[in-house]
Amino acid sequence: MEVILKKDIEKLGFENEIISVKNGYGRNYLIPNGLAILANVSSKRMLEETLKQRAHKEEKLVNEAESIAEKLEKTVISVATKAGEKGKIEFKGLEKYLNEGKHEIKVQYKGAQNAMPYTMAIDYNTTLPKSAEQCNVDVSAKLSTKTCKVGETVRLTTKVNNKHDKGMPMTMAVVGIPSGLSAQPWQLKELQEKGTIGFYEITDNYVIFYFRDMAPNAAHTINLDLKAEVPGVYEAPASSGYLYYTNEYKCWSTTGKIRIEK
Repeated sequence: MEVILKKDIEKLGFENEIISVKNGYGRNYLIPNGLAILANVSSKRMLEETLKQRAHKEEKLVNEAESIAEKLEKTVISVATKAGEKGKIEFKGLEKYLNEGKHEIKVQYKGAQNAMPYTMAIDYNTTLPKSAEQCNVDVSAKLSTKTCKVGETVRLTTKVNNKHDKGMPMTMAVVGIPSGLSAQPWQLKELQEKGTIGFYEITDNYVIFYFRDMAPNAAHTINLDLKAEVPGVYEAPASSGYLYYTNEYKCWSTTGKIRIEK
């Protein structure tokens, strides 16, 4: 059978690659574990169209960035280095110059006859990123209480809505869970068997729900009873929602905090 990989898998293939695998391996492992989807006529056509749109958007962003860079160039941070110096060069305090919107950041050498090639990485942290206007799905998650005791269960209600009057392809809801609380696998399996969700994953402090598609203006409500296991005060990481093939556009929401007492 043919499947479309959802992520890179060593010795098997890369994300969005169409590969052939044995029926049992695909149906019993790759697809149930969210590593691949069946490569039928519909999913192949959707993949092709998504990749075309993504390439077009990336080209447009590059052109816009180049145009802005030509009009506005300003040196904000300078770092002196010695000839022959190796390792990474850190530019700290850059956040003071980055207000809301798009920015083009360029690194230039001065006083160097033969500047070495480089790569640049920018790291930042935030507890609640801003939602993208282009995101067509809305996801919210809320705990039923702010305090509980070890051994009790806490209801987590997740709502997933299609904001538009047209159908959407595979949709994901990545729900943050506070440390100290844990999802119960039997309940997730039951939700899958009833067809409430397509399939699911549990990773770190998240439960990930997959919907194979969403009808126009569709709304799903998922209830989980989380088990309180470790006393303390915990805040859940931000929850997000997005379409599988356009994960650059996400909506974000906060699940909140909880105090677990002995």
